[in-house]
Amino acid sequence: MSNKEGKLTESEKLKKSTDSSVIHLKQAKKRLINWGVVVGVFLFILLISLYFISPYRLANNISVSGSEEVYDQVILDSSGLTSGDSIWEEYLNKRKIEEKIVQDNPQVAQAELSLSGIQDFVIKIEEYKTVAYLASDNTYKKILENGNILEEAVPRINAHQPILTGFEEGRPLELMIDEYEQVDEEVQMLISQIDYLQHDRNDMLLSVFMNDGNEVLVPIPVFAERLNYYHQMKAAVDNTTGLFDLEAGAYFIPFTSDNEDDPEEIEGFE
Repeated sequence: MSNKEGKLTESEKLKKSTDSSVIHLKQAKKRLINWGVVVGVFLFILLISLYFISPYRLANNISVSGSEEVYDQVILDSSGLTSGDSIWEEYLNKRKIEEKIVQDNPQVAQAELSLSGIQDFVIKIEEYKTVAYLASDNTYKKILENGNILEEAVPRINAHQPILTGFEEGRPLELMIDEYEQVDEEVQMLISQIDYLQHDRNDMLLSVFMNDGNEVLVPIPVFAERLNYYHQMKAAVDNTTGLFDLEAGAYFIPFTSDNEDDPEEIEGFE
């Protein structure tokens, strides 16, 4: 055997030894990764198991935010949530809980259930605001901004919102609410009561009673447009108390007048 052949043989042996070491290192690394995965899974399962047998899995406090007119307890009762419930079981049913709150409470426009911290639930709601009250059998029912009338009678009312009579749910009421929202706030504060007359001549005619003693006849479709000139019309008649007829044009009949068939035209208003 020549010296050159011997050297090549030694080189091959060295290469085989190196290759073997690399293989052992790769196998050791693979075993280490496998053990790491096994230990990680075990620890994860252990932590999950500990959590589900610990008190931290149960709801502690349940609160309501965003409520102004609907009582918090009513929302809580609708949700069905109670302290001690499984947090994740209830949270996974959040959509059903939110839908039930809205379904049970007509004044609730939207409900959202969320977690606060580790063990607390918060129910955030948005309400339809009350814009007026419907007088019914010596009691009052809330009229909401979406045109719905609540069935529950309320003994006390907010004096800043008008009393309505003769209305029911439907297009005239929806149009009335839309018009009322466009009236200047300072004029809104003067409106005490709105009667829906449903007159044969004009089925949209309203009789509006003001806190200052005046009465206004006005159709629903032009309610805001004409009521917003109320202060100017009062000034035009020297603040005399009487009836403003705004059905067609602008006329005024003083309550002290003996001739109701001869109204005074208010100049500058049509």
